[in-house]
Amino acid sequence: MTDKEYAKQRNRIKKIADTLIKPLGFSWFTITLEYKRRFDYNDTDIMAKCHAQPDYMMATIEFFVPSIVELSDEELKHVILHELCHLLVAPIFHNPSKQTFEQSTELVTRALETATMEKK
Repeated sequence: MTDKEYAKQRNRIKKIADTLIKPLGFSWFTITLEYKRRFDYNDTDIMAKCHAQPDYMMATIEFFVPSIVELSDEELKHVILHELCHLLVAPIFHNPSKQTFEQSTELVTRALETATMEKK
């Protein structure tokens, strides 16, 4: 992958992510997007990976740029939404309990409320 193609794909990922993060109510998280040229994992089918820290309302989403080149914008949007959803259910995964189940339910509720708010 050339530097020019890498930069083009980074910009594409960021542009689509920016259309989702704030409008869907994820602005209460600190989300860092990282872009990788090579796979750091054995599974080469991975296109992105979310590293959530639910106790701190933080996450890093890694994108494996070579694997997303062939995706349409709609397919890339789906990948980004999938990774964002990991943030909503992360409390259950990290510390399964009634409290974390309620916390995840509230996060999903807020995301849906934000997504369905009427635009002014």
